[in-house]
Amino acid sequence: MDLHLNPFLNKIFTLTMTSLLVLLTVGGLYLVLPKFAQMRQLERQRDDLKRKIEYKSHEVESLKIKQQRFAYDPDFVEFIARQTKRVKRNEVLFLYEPAGAQ
Repeated sequence: MDLHLNPFLNKIFTLTMTSLLVLLTVGGLYLVLPKFAQMRQLERQRDDLKRKIEYKSHEVESLKIKQQRFAYDPDFVEFIARQTKRVKRNEVLFLYEPAGAQ
């Protein structure tokens, strides 16, 4: 851009415009770069939450299957009862403590 001014004013104008362009570029980067870091952090959080949701979904599905088995599978009910030290009527339960537990 030539302003048809004397060479001194033309150089000052060019220097001013260049300085302004550099200042705007640096200022823009100063404002934008932290947002990129924040965006990456939020993406990591989102991925972590997606993994947790997927894990919980599998867990819910497993519990639904167990719930159905409780309703229709008496052998499964007995297996779970035995794991939690439940006994049938007329059975005697013997519990042994390890030797060094006392």
